Amino acid sequence: MLIIEDQVIYLTRGDNASLQIDLTTDAGEAWTLSEDDALTLALRALPTADAPVLMRVPGAPGSDTIPIRPEDTAGLEVGQYSADIQLITGAGQVLTVWPRLEGRNRTKVRNYKNFVIMSEVNIP
Repeated sequence: MLIIEDQVIYLTRGDNASLQIDLTTDAGEAWTLSEDDALTLALRALPTADAPVLMRVPGAPGSDTIPIRPEDTAGLEVGQYSADIQLITGAGQVLTVWPRLEGRNRTKVRNYKNFVIMSEVNIP
């Protein structure tokens, strides 16, 4: 099960999911991905550069969707994580496109404990 609510992603461990990312410019205009642009989701236990990346899921070039497969989350513990999504443009720019930050303080809880792995009920 995938639920997105108030910039928090809730995903049942071991499920398939597709995150569709709607991109806009600072002026509020729609951003259309070129065939050379790519999105990547990264997940860490803590929102620090030295925390190990626990999951990295790339989208296909030119696609606004990031597919999450069961094996991407199967080894993660149930709990809260810090995630972001980067857009790497064909020109080499790296832009963090999610989450939208609330205020200037990046350490607000809403800015980083934004990906929740939920327990599956049907355990094989």
